[in-house]
Amino acid sequence: MFHSSDWDADNLYFYDPAGNILELIARHTLDNKSNKAFNAQSLLNISEIGIATNDVAKQVEAIQAQINVNPYRWSGELGFAPVGDEHGLFIVVKHGRIWFPDTGVPAEYLPVNVTVEQNGRVKELSFFNEHN
Repeated sequence: MFHSSDWDADNLYFYDPAGNILELIARHTLDNKSNKAFNAQSLLNISEIGIATNDVAKQVEAIQAQINVNPYRWSGELGFAPVGDEHGLFIVVKHGRIWFPDTGVPAEYLPVNVTVEQNGRVKELSFFNEHN
């Protein structure tokens, strides 16, 4: 388990049966505290989706052209850009970048389809291998 003071969150990383890195995030800035025992119903949403790309800035612009989002607490690092807000982020990273926390697993081009609901509107976003 890790604590991020920059993002005021606690994170727990683990692998799913297919070998994907998953993360449970407790964002302390959100008003969703519960005294109930943690179980599957405690999971409120998908908070982050990782996207690997050759050009992080270009991918951020492409996301922004499709939905109304901005970079989130972004340091300006060219290899890493969180885009969205605390309720949902695209973690846009340079292809080959090692996923945090130093997993040794590089970011790969993988097809991802995401349904985003924003202000009552639904938008489908698709990310595919950049060589297609």
